[in-house]
Amino acid sequence: MAKNKKYELSKYGPWAFYVALIVAVVLVFLPNMPWAIWLLAALGLVVGLLNVSEKESTPFLLSTLAWMVASTSLYNVLGVLPGQDVVGLLVSFLENVVTFVGPAAAVVAMTTLYYVTKD
Repeated sequence: MAKNKKYELSKYGPWAFYVALIVAVVLVFLPNMPWAIWLLAALGLVVGLLNVSEKESTPFLLSTLAWMVASTSLYNVLGVLPGQDVVGLLVSFLENVVTFVGPAAAVVAMTTLYYVTKD
């Protein structure tokens, strides 16, 4: 019974990921929404808790690390490009995704630390 409950909850993880990406795009056009940061962070927590298994944790953590480093580098590259209106939208999207991915990575990292140290 407990395993079925876990399976039922795990189907919400991918949906939380998709919803977070959609919210990240929508928020590009609706700036200055303080609740949006909390929404993206909460969706990141849901993804970290429900969507990433122990087997997937290393690739997920590597991917989130790469995303955060790449996003930071892209801020600098985008800052020197012409057409700052469009560039501003791209930077806002990158920031929204980092806001979402950060909590997910933190949860997965803590879970991975638990699995590594439990033996």
